[in-house]
Amino acid sequence: MDIVRIAKKAGLKEPEFEDDDEFKIVIYRKAYLSEATPEATPEVERLIGVMDGEKGRLELQLLLALKDEKYFRNNFKQKALDLGLIEMTIFHLHHCTNQ
Repeated sequence: MDIVRIAKKAGLKEPEFEDDDEFKIVIYRKAYLSEATPEATPEVERLIGVMDGEKGRLELQLLLALKDEKYFRNNFKQKALDLGLIEMTIFHLHHCTNQ
């Protein structure tokens, strides 16, 4: 419970505890895009702003109100991948938390 208390005290989203085949804790942290990655575009900042855990491409496009997959891929996904702000999993994208 210390981890939950510390997250709340820091103003962070409460950690998620998952216990499927293996135990996993998702810990959130504050994003410092403007300081850590000055080269982040407004599109990348929008993408990171809607990411909360893992999300698929279609879900992200819907959240961003984008219909064109190529535009999303070139202006949002690829730039965020190149900056190391998100990473691909087998089926989803997720926001990197180790920066």
